Amino acid sequence: MELSVGTSRAISQSIPPRSAFLKLILRSGLVKFRHWRRSRRAERELLALDDRLLKDIGICRTDIPDAVRGQARNFYTLASDQNL
Repeated sequence: MELSVGTSRAISQSIPPRSAFLKLILRSGLVKFRHWRRSRRAERELLALDDRLLKDIGICRTDIPDAVRGQARNFYTLASDQNL
């Protein structure tokens, strides 16, 4: 009998309360929302620039979402595909 009580105490102490899980879920959701909001603001700022400024930066309007997300276009493969 004592063994089962001791085992159940050890298990109940090792599992965090539900509030900790809820806090973790809410915090990760908040972090994702903040990241999305920053990305969206960066996209809006880049879209507000004229084509000349975007060309100086080295991107065109269609590249803006990828540039904001950090996904660079592979210009070498695009150039080799155009030569075919």
